[in-house]
Amino acid sequence: MKNKLSYILESCNVTLGNQTIYPTGASPLGVAVGDFNNDGRNDIVVANSGSNNIGILFNLGNGIFSNQTTYGVGLGPRGLTTVDINNDGKNDIVVCNFNSNSMNVFINLGNGLFTILASYSTGVNPLYIVAGDLNNDNYQDIVVANYGSANIYLFFNMGNGTLASPVMYTTGSGPHFIKLADVNNNNKLDILVTNIFSGTFTVLSNTNNGVFNSVMTYSVGSSSNPRGIGTIDINNDGMLDIIVVCSGLNAVFIYLNSGNGTFYNYSSYAANGQPLYLGIADFNGDQKFDFVVPNLSTNSISIFYNLGDGTFSNQSVYAVGVQPYDITTGDINNDGYADIIVGNYQSNTISLFKSYCA
Repeated sequence: MKNKLSYILESCNVTLGNQTIYPTGASPLGVAVGDFNNDGRNDIVVANSGSNNIGILFNLGNGIFSNQTTYGVGLGPRGLTTVDINNDGKNDIVVCNFNSNSMNVFINLGNGLFTILASYSTGVNPLYIVAGDLNNDNYQDIVVANYGSANIYLFFNMGNGTLASPVMYTTGSGPHFIKLADVNNNNKLDILVTNIFSGTFTVLSNTNNGVFNSVMTYSVGSSSNPRGIGTIDINNDGMLDIIVVCSGLNAVFIYLNSGNGTFYNYSSYAANGQPLYLGIADFNGDQKFDFVVPNLSTNSISIFYNLGDGTFSNQSVYAVGVQPYDITTGDINNDGYADIIVGNYQSNTISLFKSYCA
């Protein structure tokens, strides 16, 4: 059986249409979007962990995609991100390889073709990867969560498409997911990391353009298994709050920002069965950020709608492929609504659900 990719296109009323099917390589564990051939449409890239490659599905228009074009990477690719690594205005791809303790940088040649620029050593079992300008030099840096060595690596961009030797920061045990966000309003990106084995999340505050002197760790619970983490200003106070997805408790926890970049537990919402990662966007066109999680054990996703008063709706559940894992958002059919893309780790089918405003 081929492993598959599911994605659900959301619009204002989340009314689902008929499914369309697209195959990926074996065990897609990472998914991201970006316009890779400069045609004004978002394409999809998948990390095929069981095939040791990445697959790019080009957008042919109206949310219809080509078969994947593959590029070989290291062993067991997991997290990946799209980023303009060499400042040429094109979306490049960076992927971390869980089983070979490495990271590959693919440079976009401008016509939908890529060449591998470099490979970098990471810590043990790199699991997730994000990009952002950490030192305010207008170059995109890379942060990698090293699941097996309880730390993160910061690779600062030298400005010519190469990355400096990594700077290491210790986290809790089993760092799993990373989010970059300015949580203390000092105009610098901070780093948020979930630690699955410690039952915690860590906030590293950016105090001096890429120097993280302030590190705070928050307990979610010993059996919580925190996975995904994201930020939304939930109570409209101008400060970013935190959403933590806990697969061990089948729940999502909200932590409110005290106003100085510290957080306190505010509320929780039940999910549908081993929720993993997290996607954030306005899915119903009401100008408020909602969030969605994939549920590994129930082959579904759960959408939580922002009610605008500091609370969210109970979950709305939609079936996808078998063992949905990673998730991302983006407008892939240029209709002005945020779409959802889910990579299904072990699926016998692939599912495309296009939604429309009823």
